Amino acid sequence: HSAPAMIIDCAVYKDGRRRPGELALHEAYEAASTPAAVAVPPGWGTDGPCGRSPASDYARWLVIATFGITNIGDCAYGGHVEHSDHYPDRNGQAHALDVMVGDARALGDQVAAWFTQHHQALNVKYIIWWGEIIDYRDARPAWGPCKKPGSSCATLHFDHVHVSFTA
Repeated sequence: HSAPAMIIDCAVYKDGRRRPGELALHEAYEAASTPAAVAVPPGWGTDGPCGRSPASDYARWLVIATFGITNIGDCAYGGHVEHSDHYPDRNGQAHALDVMVGDARALGDQVAAWFTQHHQALNVKYIIWWGEIIDYRDARPAWGPCKKPGSSCATLHFDHVHVSFTA
């Protein structure tokens, strides 16, 4: 796939020198707000039996390019809750990503905010991060605590941002 115009491949020191391969926070937000992230272009998605849907494939690529995160879980045959979007659909494609951030909470906050900002363009169904969820199927989507305190939503999403997609 070719790189969209929004990709920034380096950050800038205060004296103007550039650091290749890293993004400064303000550049990440600048990249996230460019028109190139408006919709999932044709040609994205990977074939099954355990591939990625077009939206999850494109979003994965954007996360790598924007944040430099490469540890991203996607399709799986087990290890998730029943009916997880990580499991392949009838076309052999998963509709979820786990963007691993480890103990870097600020980075997870940035990734979650980025997906929140671009939920419509990227066909996001819901996002789970740090014991909270925003579900775009709700009439008035808003970040709030996971509904069931003992659920995987409330207990397992502290080292990664989970994103599910509708397409």
